[in-house]
Amino acid sequence: AASTASLAAMKAEMRREREREERRYSAGGGKKGSASDDADAASDASDSESDPADAEDELEALTEALNAAPELRAAAPTCEVDGEILALQYELLWQTQANRSALLDALGRVRDKVDEEGAHFARVEGEHAEAGGYVAKTREVRRVQKREKREADQRLALERAAAAAAASS
Repeated sequence: AASTASLAAMKAEMRREREREERRYSAGGGKKGSASDDADAASDASDSESDPADAEDELEALTEALNAAPELRAAAPTCEVDGEILALQYELLWQTQANRSALLDALGRVRDKVDEEGAHFARVEGEHAEAGGYVAKTREVRRVQKREKREADQRLALERAAAAAAASS
C-alpha cells in the first residue's frame, strides 16, 4: 500500500510540475520567440523522450518528489526488478478497478432489465397458456361434435333398420 501511495504521490507531483510549466508558458503571454518557447518547440519537434534535457528534467522532478516526501524514498524499490513488479502491480490494480467499474455498470443494466423482461416473459407465458386453453377447448368441441354426429348416424341407421323391419313384416 505504501508503494502504491508513493507512485500516486509521484504522479501527482509530476502533474503539478506540468501545470506549473503550463502556467509559466501562459504567463509569458504564449508569445513565440522566447527561449523557453523555442526549447518547447524543439522538444516537441524531436521526440521528448529521447532528448537528454527532458530526461534530466524528469529525473530532477522525481528527485524533488522523493526529497519532499521521505516516506516515498523509504517505500522505493531496491532494484529494477522490484520496480517493474511494483509498476505492473499498479497497472493490474488500475485494470482491476476498471473491470470492476465496467462489471458494476453491466450488472446495473441487467438489474434494470430483469423486472422488465420478467414481466414480458410472464405475459408471453400467459398468452401461450391462453392459446393452449383455446386449442384444448376447440379439440373438445370437435370431439363432442364428432360423437354427436356418430350417435345421430347410429340413430338414423337404427330407425331405417326398424322401418325396414316393420315394412317387411
